[in-house]
This record gives sequence, C-alpha cells and structure tokens, in this order.
Amino acid sequence: MSSTELERLGDLLKRLSVAHHIEGRARLKLNGKIPAWISGETVNRYMKSIKGVTGVSVNPFSASAVVTYDKNELSPTLFEALAKGDYEPILETARSL
Repeated sequence: MSSTELERLGDLLKRLSVAHHIEGRARLKLNGKIPAWISGETVNRYMKSIKGVTGVSVNPFSASAVVTYDKNELSPTLFEALAKGDYEPILETARSL
C-alpha cells in the first residue's frame, strides 16, 4: 500500500466508530461529514486491503459497513481498540503489509 493510500486509510479509520463487534465480525459507522473521496467502493477497497479481512458489506444509506475477518489473522483487539477511538493498531497492521 502506498503512503498516500495509508494516509487515506488513516483518514477513513479516524471517521469510523464500532457500532457492534463480535469476534470475526464488526459493524462500523462513518461519523461526521463524509468527504467526497469516501464512497462505498473506497471503504470496501481500503478495508479489504487489511490482511485478515475476508469481506466487507457497505450500506451507503446508513453510512455503515459490516467487516468480517479471520480472527486467526487479524486480532479482535484491533476492533476493540477502534471502539475506544484508537485506530492506530489497525493502521499499523496495514503498514506492515
């Protein structure tokens, strides 16, 4: 992932909150004013670029996405951190690819 894509992923992650999480599945909500560059396809592409994410289903009407992931490849603690507003662990995972 290029440095520009990592910056965009970071910007996207800053705008997400966790509406619901169980190991292997998280519902994420986009918060605040959504910039024009963020679309359903953008969310799908960036989230799928994270190793361990197995699927992304975006609902543009509710500004949310369901992310499924392999809990053996992507630690559930990353989504627990995101629920607390800390997006850096997920971003660091993407950086390491």
